[in-house]
Amino acid sequence: MKQVSFMTSSRKIITFRVEDRIVTYFDEIWDDGIQILPKDAKIMLQLMKSRNNDMKVIAALILDANKGKNLEEYNSCQTEQELIDFMSKECELKGLLKV
Repeated sequence: MKQVSFMTSSRKIITFRVEDRIVTYFDEIWDDGIQILPKDAKIMLQLMKSRNNDMKVIAALILDANKGKNLEEYNSCQTEQELIDFMSKECELKGLLKV
């Protein structure tokens, strides 16, 4: 298992953990984690139905991560370290700072 943490523009710390090719997102709300890669349809439905705008943003990010070029890159990663590198690159492109 490997993990990497980032700080958002609102100074919130988020963490991504990779284990057995499953990428899980953690923050102060999701302290038990939420699977983002590969996409879990049950979780996506719950997020999309949420009235909390932050949850809808997370759902949009998960959907983005599971399509097109991002999905191709995920599928091409063979090791946990490659997945961490992939997540780091994507987060930095979205303006998150690695901590």
